[in-house]
Amino acid sequence: MREKHDVGPTVADLRPVRPPNPTFPVYADLAGLLSDPDPGLEPGADPVPHVLSVAAAYSYADDAGTLATLMTRMGLEQCTCSVISERVDALVIDAHAAVIQSRDGSVVLVAFRGTPPMGAISWLIDFDTGPQNIVLSSVQDGAGAEGGAQVHAGFYRNVRSIRYAVLDALLQARDGRSVVPDGPPVEHPMQHLYVTGHSLGGAMACLFTVMLRADPSDRARTLTEVHRATCTFGQPMVGTPVFAAEARGRGLGGRFARYLYRKDPVVRYPPRLAGEYAHFGTEYRYGDSWSKADSPTRQSSVGLIELAALPEAAMLRRSVLRRVPFPGPSVDDHNPQNYVTALTPEGRPNEYGDDFFAP
Repeated sequence: MREKHDVGPTVADLRPVRPPNPTFPVYADLAGLLSDPDPGLEPGADPVPHVLSVAAAYSYADDAGTLATLMTRMGLEQCTCSVISERVDALVIDAHAAVIQSRDGSVVLVAFRGTPPMGAISWLIDFDTGPQNIVLSSVQDGAGAEGGAQVHAGFYRNVRSIRYAVLDALLQARDGRSVVPDGPPVEHPMQHLYVTGHSLGGAMACLFTVMLRADPSDRARTLTEVHRATCTFGQPMVGTPVFAAEARGRGLGGRFARYLYRKDPVVRYPPRLAGEYAHFGTEYRYGDSWSKADSPTRQSSVGLIELAALPEAAMLRRSVLRRVPFPGPSVDDHNPQNYVTALTPEGRPNEYGDDFFAP
């Protein structure tokens, strides 16, 4: 287990040559905006999906300082960031989670990191999506491993490898302490918890949330009480239809939302040949604008050979054929920056707070 820590700069540190302006930071009182006990998750209107998309995107950074700096730009000035990671190549475990604590301690974001967009497709090809799924829990009718609430084995192992380290950091925040050893003191215990992730990170965020709400222990209950929302971007399916049905009954309600950008192929995987999988939670889709889906996206019938061809198609799009409108899924649509841009509310600047690049 490895951990990296850093504390974000002040707003003044990030604007040494420019006077204050109304677009920087992006949200003047972000901790206050995230303190709503029932936050809105409407894309393009509410700040939560925008903020969490930035946290998910910049969790790909190799260091804690980059993410802490971006969250200062977004409005969480001098936040504390702890990055927890575990890697076991033989088991295809490459798990990373950033725990971001506001300066006053009241708001905490957990951002699970995914795989690089081009690598996500190869990861899905090489990964164990077969029948060796792990039974997370059983449904009330007593269904066993054959038809019970099973989850994707690889996603589960990645979450499980760092889950307790993340929980320990959250419990420290719940007790009014810093999420890092010898970190800066905080004024308040954690009162608002948000979870997010892109791609594999979205799958981990989804599973982490369900596991937290399924945990009967008192310590899990104290965290569930302050959980405000989980938002995922370009997330693959994590479990069987039975698991999806059971997850809907875990009290998530309107607190779990998935966002799909155009023809992002990852949201339709694992494919049908890997077994039955299903999405759950509120789904928002982006075409030319955002809309709420009437029913969740279903599995792809595309096989692994067609899936393997997606990276090559992406390279063609970036070369001489970039102007050709390719039909079917597009790995380009899986890039995290697409989600950040599409979720930036009208009139808000980009995540750097640059008003002259405001959408």
